[in-house]
Amino acid sequence: MKGLVILPRVAFAPAGEGELTFEGSCSTTGTFSQICDSLAGTESDYTDTSLFMVGLEFMGHVTPGLRLGLGSYFLPSAKLEPEQTGDEFVLGSELDGHLIIEGVIPTQSIFYLPIRAMGGAQLIFPRNELEDARSAQDNLCSDDYVSGAGCSADTGPVLGLNLGAGMGGILAVHRMLRLRGDLLFQYVRTKLTDFEASGQGDAASASTSLAGYRVWVSAGLEFGSLQ
Repeated sequence: MKGLVILPRVAFAPAGEGELTFEGSCSTTGTFSQICDSLAGTESDYTDTSLFMVGLEFMGHVTPGLRLGLGSYFLPSAKLEPEQTGDEFVLGSELDGHLIIEGVIPTQSIFYLPIRAMGGAQLIFPRNELEDARSAQDNLCSDDYVSGAGCSADTGPVLGLNLGAGMGGILAVHRMLRLRGDLLFQYVRTKLTDFEASGQGDAASASTSLAGYRVWVSAGLEFGSLQ
């Protein structure tokens, strides 16, 4: 691999939506009755309202028209609006890391067409509403009627999956500098909350999962050799 390309970019999301799935199950002889009363499976569509991200990518040329590389996108505030409530729900800061494979198609001028696929991990650092929801489940484990049972609730960063594809245009303004625009599609899937408790014949579990997509309109600068 040769010819390193460095690509910083900014992007805005004009569209994005998906589905939140809440799954809960419970069996109790009475001890877990307060938990069981609150658990029920529901689904809600949502609109992604994250709006803005910055990214940095490093790619090398395998052949003159094929690149492989690594990249990351940072969303200062990942958030969504569930259809069920209509209220904004802040997830937190998000860092996405991915592997990239990209083909670059030349034209008869200084204009080139990049087409890519990418995939990797999604990492959310909870804040606001998501942090509150996870803390509430964690606090259940210290309640008197649960503390004697085996109990666990997810805390800390949320790990998920992100996959994507995109195409755009590259305009060469110098041998080592190019302007670039892309239309990117990103699919994300993650489990936002996960709670389990069991003991003395009682058992309860609850989780909230997210699956959806974002469309990004991106602009950036390419530094390095084109081929």
